[in-house]
Amino acid sequence: MIFNTKRYDKPPATKRQFLAYTAEFYDPLGLLTPATLPLKLFLQQLWRKEYDWDQPFDNTDRQNAGTLLERFQGQSLKLNRQVTAELDKEHAEIHVFVDASKDAYAAVAYLRSYKGNRYESSLLMSKSRVAPIRGITIPRLELMAALIGSRLLHFVQQQLKHTGPMFLWSDSQAALHWIATATTVDRFVDN
Repeated sequence: MIFNTKRYDKPPATKRQFLAYTAEFYDPLGLLTPATLPLKLFLQQLWRKEYDWDQPFDNTDRQNAGTLLERFQGQSLKLNRQVTAELDKEHAEIHVFVDASKDAYAAVAYLRSYKGNRYESSLLMSKSRVAPIRGITIPRLELMAALIGSRLLHFVQQQLKHTGPMFLWSDSQAALHWIATATTVDRFVDN
């Protein structure tokens, strides 16, 4: 997969221009998530500052937009989408890892296989979301990460027609407790 970015003469000066530039990244597998997440977070900051679509940025935001986009300008990035791990029912596993911070939450899926006395793993895809503007606690964001992780796991399992072991990993004890508990929980957690 090849990603090409265009050069621009001057950095975007409005929210519409910034969004138009960031929308050029078509990444359905989420392979560019580490690079595109800062762009999404900056766009969220612009929404918090309540810029109109065509209202010019102040000098600080114009400079920040230019700095963020500078690293992409005129770049060509090749990513290998080939899955080298073999999808063998007996020796293949799907692992999904989830995590969250105050700014975003995400899930990433890997295929791990055992062949010839060694393990191989391949990145399959990832999904990320920017945390909502209204404040949500990190444990709840971890739970939301587990939700997109379970959806990602289900999607990958269906697409690969995988019947072997599958794992969803989280470091959040609170989210794991909410998922495992059979007692009545808060409506947010229950949904």
